[in-house]
Amino acid sequence: MRVTTIFQLGYAVLSLFSIGILRSANAAYIPIFKAGEGKDFLIHNSGKKMPITRLQVQGELYPGGPSYFLEGHGLHSIEKQLIEHPMFNITAFKNTTLEFKDDSDNKLQKRDRQIYWCERKPRASEGMDPDDIKPAIDFLRRPPWSNAFCYAAPGSCALVTCHGGAAIFLCNHRPTMFRTTCGSAVGRISWHLWHRMDMDKRRHSVDWPANGDFPMCVGWYFDTFRYIAWSKWDTDISWEINILPYHGQPCKID
Repeated sequence: MRVTTIFQLGYAVLSLFSIGILRSANAAYIPIFKAGEGKDFLIHNSGKKMPITRLQVQGELYPGGPSYFLEGHGLHSIEKQLIEHPMFNITAFKNTTLEFKDDSDNKLQKRDRQIYWCERKPRASEGMDPDDIKPAIDFLRRPPWSNAFCYAAPGSCALVTCHGGAAIFLCNHRPTMFRTTCGSAVGRISWHLWHRMDMDKRRHSVDWPANGDFPMCVGWYFDTFRYIAWSKWDTDISWEINILPYHGQPCKID
């Protein structure tokens, strides 16, 4: 028992040391940690404030049909506008849902790779329950979002979608507009982040990780299962996906 306790403490110290190195190396691009007062901006670990801006979306009213370019506070707002458009035909889209597999820990060496990072927070108010964000990710995986484009304004974070007390943000550090696909990019990255948090929550307790497995997220020694998560491309730190606690509009609480 004593040896196990010493090993636990040693691992905790090593984890904190590793986090310190990571934060020092990427100070300007460490994940955004919390929503600001008024829920109209997010605060970087560096102290930089990034305003929460309206999401802009480009897609087709039906497959092969006219395109639209709309903006709103998240995809649910865009969806309401589309439903009111007389030419929008959701039934014309194939009734398919994007399927993703866990390749976040692929052993193949690649020149570029997506980095997935999650952290268990010490207090429930600082993190979100992975179960809250899963319905929002499922929403992203379905048509018409799978091939639509999501835009984030320069120097800001666009709220892509949310559910309960959690939200997905597309954050753009560039001086110009940033565009990526809503479902096959934002949805896929968000699914991998959720998958890591869910595995951490299911596999590990506040004690030493079960079955000798290492934790999926840092901060495993905290007495909580509330998380934040973040992902970026290792050779392009100008944009990122963040999954964070968020209690502003228009998050749905079912």
